[in-house]
Amino acid sequence: MHPLRMPRARHVALVGSVVVSLSGCGAASLEPTARDAAVSFVREASSDPGRACGQLVDPTRKAVEQTDPSGDCATALRKTKLAQGADVVRTTVQGHSAEVVLRDDIVFLSLFRDGWRVMAAGCRRTSQDLAQPADCEISGG
Repeated sequence: MHPLRMPRARHVALVGSVVVSLSGCGAASLEPTARDAAVSFVREASSDPGRACGQLVDPTRKAVEQTDPSGDCATALRKTKLAQGADVVRTTVQGHSAEVVLRDDIVFLSLFRDGWRVMAAGCRRTSQDLAQPADCEISGG
């Protein structure tokens, strides 16, 4: 299995984030919750962008806010080009990071004490080489 690659930012520079270490969780047992978090984010990004903004890690939320003159995350999120479908193709969890591949997008998540949070979304691979980073519409970096 290849290691997960952080997405390459399309809009802003990467700002570090801290992932809280959790113990005793196997990757397979975390896949359903990572999948559910990614699907929830994609659906809410179009139906309830304010709620979707709450699912972003702080650096990503701040980066999204900076893309709109209003500085409002929900307003900025409405203007992003995320795929509307949330059909899951594959979920990969390694440690406290997850990659959820949807039919038309990829969502990268990190596991925190309160659950999975979105690091990047609207991502697409520019190469078949999985070691190469993805280009993302929404990213903290």
